[in-house]
Amino acid sequence: MTTLEFNTNNEWLVAFSSVDFSEIPERDREKAADQFTFDLSRNLADKGFNVERARGQRSTCYGWNGFRTFKHKLGPVGTFDDLTEEQINQIWEAIYEAQSTMIADWKSEFFRVVDLNSGEVLAECYSHEEATEAADESEEHESQPQVAIQKRVGDEWVKVPG
Repeated sequence: MTTLEFNTNNEWLVAFSSVDFSEIPERDREKAADQFTFDLSRNLADKGFNVERARGQRSTCYGWNGFRTFKHKLGPVGTFDDLTEEQINQIWEAIYEAQSTMIADWKSEFFRVVDLNSGEVLAECYSHEEATEAADESEEHESQPQVAIQKRVGDEWVKVPG
């Protein structure tokens, strides 16, 4: 069985990898990178590979970036084993699937609290419950802004109850 190592260093994933984090706000990219590596590991295992986290120096940002002795290094995945063209395609497919899942999950489970008068975003949250708490706290503020909770649906923000 072919053994693959995958990079779990969030700094490297965001700064140097081919994974596209551009649709995710900068402050959320580390959390998104964690989700990406979880999904990538599962995707590679589902395709029949033996999967291991990078170890030692390879687990650091510049250790992975500078490591040159893998037989194959495909973005955040490397191996000392020989790979067929089909296996290389499966690895890239697993990477793109993990990226798509990461972006879709971030977009579908993201809420914000908006001041209805100014349009200012007062809070960004990963659950409706968290957004409701943030809205309640905002309304208790001395300025008592009128707020709404919005959820991202596709590329638009839609007001939701709360």
